[in-house]
Amino acid sequence: MPSITDIVLSDIANISDAYVRNIAEPSHKLQKISEDIRNSGQYIIPFDHKDSSSEMSLVAIDGGNASEKLSGGDLIVAGATLGEGIKSKKLFNGTEEIPSEVFSTILPHKSYNDKIEKSMRALLELRILASVDADTKIIDGAYLGNVSQILYALIDQESSVSDAVLEHNFFDSDGLLQKALTEILYPPRPRGNNIIAVPKSDSSMYYVNNILDSFNLKDLGLSDRLLAARILKPGEMLVPRQIQSNPGLESSLTKNIGMEGFGSKSMDKPSLMKLVSDKAGLLRRLGLSDHTEEGLLWTTYFKPHAWHEHSSVIKIEFLHYHNDRGVMPIVEKAKECVQKIDADIIDSNILEPWSQYQADIGAKQVSVAINILKNHLITNAQTGAEAMSIVRGYRT
Repeated sequence: MPSITDIVLSDIANISDAYVRNIAEPSHKLQKISEDIRNSGQYIIPFDHKDSSSEMSLVAIDGGNASEKLSGGDLIVAGATLGEGIKSKKLFNGTEEIPSEVFSTILPHKSYNDKIEKSMRALLELRILASVDADTKIIDGAYLGNVSQILYALIDQESSVSDAVLEHNFFDSDGLLQKALTEILYPPRPRGNNIIAVPKSDSSMYYVNNILDSFNLKDLGLSDRLLAARILKPGEMLVPRQIQSNPGLESSLTKNIGMEGFGSKSMDKPSLMKLVSDKAGLLRRLGLSDHTEEGLLWTTYFKPHAWHEHSSVIKIEFLHYHNDRGVMPIVEKAKECVQKIDADIIDSNILEPWSQYQADIGAKQVSVAINILKNHLITNAQTGAEAMSIVRGYRT
């Protein structure tokens, strides 16, 4: 029987061919037309580097979740915290605790426990977002990511999932979740809100497809992020675009709610809110009824000044009421958001703003917390057999 090493060695040629076909050749073709793209003036916008003002506060919110499969049940821990910008005004000095929240429980083995775990993480991140009064707030992930996670949980056919969101952490006592959802989905006109989302991964093909059509090119095998990384230089951004409705979200909601023929309709935020509101009045329990106004969500990619030419790019998402009188043009709004993130970039070795990096470090403490809880359970086990079942983590 051949070893794994033997199989890999015999397949090196195929891997090399696949690299040339899928990565090297598309990149080479894109390099040849990059100057045409740059000279067209359709896609690339330069922006100036501005240091963060000491009078402006910048924070990033991030969360983590983990589960341990024990004998008889799942140990679940979710947490959220924040990080502050490296040059921005500090909201918390050495004597103050940076806001953090944690949820932990043990549940009998169920297939939907992972939904509860992820929903509680989203809930805690939203609560932290609403609890901090900062000039600029960065969401780690998509602008509507945590909101969608909560809404998915509320319409889940398994009531235990929605109950976890509605009952745990006693958020109704302070209204932080309600405040966060309102701030994200329905900020006041015309100023919008001060939230910028920084997704670390995406599979968007909008810019790629647009450029393919404009230059009569065949499929280059690149996503928007990879394309932006190839054509942008430090201090440049792509022309901002409006984010359209989410087909995946629409499909999932259609499946979960079971509405016949809904797949052909647009899934904008008001429709989403109405669907969930009509589903047993769950949003009314959160105090979010009678919201019908739709905000406009925009996105772009940029390459920070502190990164080198061959670095990756950062994607941002932000809300902007583009058509209101007296509101700055969308390009200027996009530049303003990009400059806030760019000013918090340290170097090319940290692929996110400093505040987001600090929040990520804090959120990783969830894995430490779950080990502490597991060790506590082992220490307090009533019998040796019970302790051993926890040590082995054997799921039954």
